[in-house]
This record gives sequence, C-alpha cells and structure tokens, in this order.
Amino acid sequence: MSMIVPKSAVCPYCGNTLHEIRIPFGLTEQKCGYTKCQEKWHEGEFRVLCFTVVSRDKRGLGRNRGVMWNIRYKTNGDEGAIGFHTYRRGILLKRKDILLLSFKKRSKGFFWKKWTGEWDKRPSKLFNIKINTVWNV
Repeated sequence: MSMIVPKSAVCPYCGNTLHEIRIPFGLTEQKCGYTKCQEKWHEGEFRVLCFTVVSRDKRGLGRNRGVMWNIRYKTNGDEGAIGFHTYRRGILLKRKDILLLSFKKRSKGFFWKKWTGEWDKRPSKLFNIKINTVWNV
C-alpha cells in the first residue's frame, strides 16, 4: 500500500523537501533532486522510514543533556520500535501521527569521504505529516 504525501521526505544532507512523491509505508530509499547534493560523495541518496505511531515515550536526560525518544510504530502489518537521542525538546508527537524519518549514509574519511556501505542508525530529520513540521534530530 502506498500513499501520496503532500510534502514528503526531507533530504538529511541539504534539507531539500521532496514534494508529492509516492512513499510506501516501511523503509525505502530516496534520492534528492538538488544538483549540488547529487555531486557530493553521498550522491543525494538517503533512507526514509514511513510509519504510524502506536505509542511514544519521551524522557528528559537532565539539564543540557537532551531527550531520549522511544517510539513504537506500525507499517503495513509490521510493527517495530526505534529509539533516538536528540537535543530538540520541542518535537511534537502523538499517537496515530504519520512520521517520516530520514537516515544518512555512514561515511569514513575526513577530507575525502567514502560510503562505508552502512546507514546511520540515528535519524537526521523527522517529518510529522499530520502537523506538516520538520525537525533536525
């Protein structure tokens, strides 16, 4: 099952919003259409996880230590959980919200970066479709 999202995935590298694209529920790969992003080592490729929030738990880790989010989600018949740490305290999530998480490619090297063949486990961008808002994680 696919759905058309009014403003969908956000590129975790440049912040470009990909408009009116077909995003299926679950984990997919997308490509940024911005030319400068495509010329870099990552070639504008990123992963997108689209899901509905079943439950969420937000725990503050103390002053100046950020917040730990634990989210249980549901895609097409599959359920899972994801947890991540962020310094953003103003993220708004509710049950039944539809979220898109964008994940970057993992790199090695300092001056000349190369892809290791792995993806970051921590999302870079969080897009809440219900309230049409994007946060850097």
